[in-house]
Amino acid sequence: MKGSQPVAPILDRYESIVSELKEYRRAGGSAIVDCQPGGCGRNGVVLQRLAQQSGVYVIAATGFHLPRYDAPGAWIYHASASEAQEFFVSEIRSGLQECAQCETPVKAGLIKIASQARIQDTPQALLEAAAAACIETAVA
Repeated sequence: MKGSQPVAPILDRYESIVSELKEYRRAGGSAIVDCQPGGCGRNGVVLQRLAQQSGVYVIAATGFHLPRYDAPGAWIYHASASEAQEFFVSEIRSGLQECAQCETPVKAGLIKIASQARIQDTPQALLEAAAAACIETAVA
């Protein structure tokens, strides 16, 4: 999945990433966080394959990033606190949206939030949703 800007991080060098994860594993690493939430670079199907091939636990994120990394008009920035909370909790408990058809669910293990340069420019509803989802699921 690609965000709206060419700077939106995407998993587009699979073999290189697998190689680096295997090297990380050989050096003693066992887990790594992919901090891209849905809609702006995250691909849970690829994350699952990377984990399986490398032996490294890849922890996926739900939540929100800066709008510049997302598609224009992305729903999340206009969601109510309860809508966003429900989405975050669903990705933690049931699995990532893009992995709905996966044989084995890929679930988020953390909630990412991204603040604008001025906190008052960050959607308050999303901050409330992340806090409520954290309380509800005990996932930070």
